[in-house]
Amino acid sequence: MVKRRKIKKMIRTVIIELLIYFTVVVAYFYFVLRYLRDWLGTLYANDLVMYAVISLGLIVAQAIFLEIVTSFLLSYTNFDMVET
Repeated sequence: MVKRRKIKKMIRTVIIELLIYFTVVVAYFYFVLRYLRDWLGTLYANDLVMYAVISLGLIVAQAIFLEIVTSFLLSYTNFDMVET
């Protein structure tokens, strides 16, 4: 019985995390399209190495932001992962 509750709590937490990830990734995607599209296109055309560095930096920044937001929301709403 206890194991079943832990599994349900883990599934609920994973679903909540996926919803948070989806929302943040979609918002980030539209942000980049709206504000950075022209600049990144020009950078791609003129300096491919710098474009690669900036793109990797954006990916890392998105991952860090996503982890911070998700951790905050899960701890704030008490949806912490179940310890095994």
